[in-house]
Amino acid sequence: MVVTERPESEASVGEREENPSAIAESEPSALFNAKEEQDETGPAAASLDETRSAAVLQVDAALSSAADTVHHAMAELERTCPSSILSGAAAPPETTSVAAVSLLSQSLVNAAVAVHDSSAALQQSGSVIHVSAVIHVAAVLHNAAEALRDVSAALLSTSATTACHVETAWYNAAVAINIASAALHEAGPARAVEYIIRVQRGVSSDNSWQVIRRYSDFDVLNGSLMVCGISLPLPPKKLLGNMDREFIAERQRGLQSYLDSITQHPLLCSSLTIKKFLDPNNYCANYTEIALQQVAMFFRSDLKWEVQEPLKDIGWRIRKKYFLIKNKEQPKERYLLSWVDIGPDKFLSDKDLQSAMKLLTSLSAPYLCPLLFSSTSESSALLIRPFSERGSLRDHICKVKPRESYLKKYCNPKKSQGLELPQIKLYGRQILEGLKLLHDGGLFYGHLHASNVIVEDGVCRLMDVENGMLGVPSTLRPSFTPLRKINTVESIDVFCFGHLLYEMTCGRPPDGVPVDQYASVPYTAVVSVLQSILSSEASKSGMPTVSQLVQTPLFSDVQLQQSEKLQIKVPSRLKEALKTAKESLERRLQEEQRLMHQHRRLTRAQSHHGSEEEKKRRKILARKKSRQSAYENEEDLSVRNNNNSGSGASSPPTCPSSPTPPSTTGAQTSPPPPPPPPPPPPMPGSSSCPPPPPPPLSSSDGAGGGRSALLSSIQAFSKGKLKKAETAARSKPVT
Repeated sequence: MVVTERPESEASVGEREENPSAIAESEPSALFNAKEEQDETGPAAASLDETRSAAVLQVDAALSSAADTVHHAMAELERTCPSSILSGAAAPPETTSVAAVSLLSQSLVNAAVAVHDSSAALQQSGSVIHVSAVIHVAAVLHNAAEALRDVSAALLSTSATTACHVETAWYNAAVAINIASAALHEAGPARAVEYIIRVQRGVSSDNSWQVIRRYSDFDVLNGSLMVCGISLPLPPKKLLGNMDREFIAERQRGLQSYLDSITQHPLLCSSLTIKKFLDPNNYCANYTEIALQQVAMFFRSDLKWEVQEPLKDIGWRIRKKYFLIKNKEQPKERYLLSWVDIGPDKFLSDKDLQSAMKLLTSLSAPYLCPLLFSSTSESSALLIRPFSERGSLRDHICKVKPRESYLKKYCNPKKSQGLELPQIKLYGRQILEGLKLLHDGGLFYGHLHASNVIVEDGVCRLMDVENGMLGVPSTLRPSFTPLRKINTVESIDVFCFGHLLYEMTCGRPPDGVPVDQYASVPYTAVVSVLQSILSSEASKSGMPTVSQLVQTPLFSDVQLQQSEKLQIKVPSRLKEALKTAKESLERRLQEEQRLMHQHRRLTRAQSHHGSEEEKKRRKILARKKSRQSAYENEEDLSVRNNNNSGSGASSPPTCPSSPTPPSTTGAQTSPPPPPPPPPPPPMPGSSSCPPPPPPPLSSSDGAGGGRSALLSSIQAFSKGKLKKAETAARSKPVT
């Protein structure tokens, strides 16, 4: 992910632990940014801001200079007085310069004075932060200077005890300089760099918050995670120059990588330490104390049980605690008591849940771990079952002790090893028979993994069958939620079986799904089954059923001790309630998958829209559209010009001697036609010709008046009134 230089950076961190507000438990990640802030907070006078900043800078400079001086003193100490001399094994070297020691002592005195003056300036500016620590630094610097003066005096001494005096003086100087170095490290600079972490749960950006941490918080977190045995990429400490902007940016990138490596690890990100670091408000409760209170209330009602010891952190669930107990009537037997909080997928009513737990308590099946006692309340459940000293199937694969912390056992196991093919076939077939037994009885599981399988006398038994009814989310929920074909409880169990089969074969769970490369799987028969569950094609086409897996060549020839058909008899009322709860659980899963699918599509669209290739393609397309639009505009303009010129050329000419009839439009009356031009003057010798007929009278009757005038003019026409014309024949050729 990319870290921006904005004051607040946006990022997402998914959560895997159960939380009713979680939309989808996805693989987590984190982004953060750094900011520099004064240690002191609260209102302050505006006039003191510049003075305070100057005082803080003065303290920074004084402490940095003092640290350089102490570092030089420690180097000089190692050069002139090695550890063998300090232990009394050898005499001090004769080449030790008294002048060099005196100069070093004076440097420490100067540094002490500068630090003291800076503390006084800081106190006068109105700040009380770091004043006592800075004054303490000045004091220990003076002590170191005095110790070096004693060294100079011992070197100048000529008594018989010179060697002893020099040795003692050097030792005291070394102690004083180390104390000064520790005081400088504790005081640190007057300013601190804080990193803003923006955390998001699920795909909704509304469900996000901010956490402010310092490098020291990351250091404490890293120390608490050392038990896992994984080398985490925490940036190293730095005493000097840790306020440089380049160094802050470099450390910020390193801390981002550190957070990514933690939140992408399925076991680390589910630990309470990480959740408190990223979400302190929701994980502030002491769940161990709550569990102890519930267990104490139970023991007051049933006196035959007694707590032996709490089993801390043997499981990954934060809201589930384990205790080793014994029955007073059978003191040699050990039992496992677990207290678990009700999860968000609990869809059974309290009455139906009690009936279901009563059914599980009375159930006796060869491939299911017996449940001896159960008690449920509105918010939690208490369960008692036999304790296996050999641990779970995962303990057997990783070769670890079952009572150790799960981070120590499973994060980086040193001796983990896959099982042999006969064990894989036998254990796999027994686990499939247990799943088939639950499915045929209408019970839903969804929590199959290696830690929930107990192996005793060569028989695998499924544990925590009640988790589905208690509404506890599956540990593999982040893996199968993005796969929309895994939308039923049966398909979830098959998917979990594929993970378990991979772990039994390879000695570790798969790094992620889908899995298309099986180079580490040594058995061909196992590969074919894994491909039908974990491959990309399987995630698109869907999961096989449990019955289909039983019929595969890997498990079909396995001989079981229990030859008779197993069956769980569930009351009809409870079976109907379990069916309704199962459908509600599947609907919630499908809704999460729909939201996640929409989020992925939106993310891909935004990523594609913002890519350089897409930007270049849009620019080219916009340029083509602009050219095409300009060309079309030119064509339209030329067509309009052609139309205008064509209409003017085709209009008929008007004869000035003939009157133009008025318009025949009935809505308006056209103006009368203009009067005809005056007749030409009579030609000489033609006085006998009658005058031309008078022009027609103008009429205001529109079209009717024009016709009548035309008719009267035609009627008054006489052929005899026409002038006789003489023509000269000019068609003959001229001779």
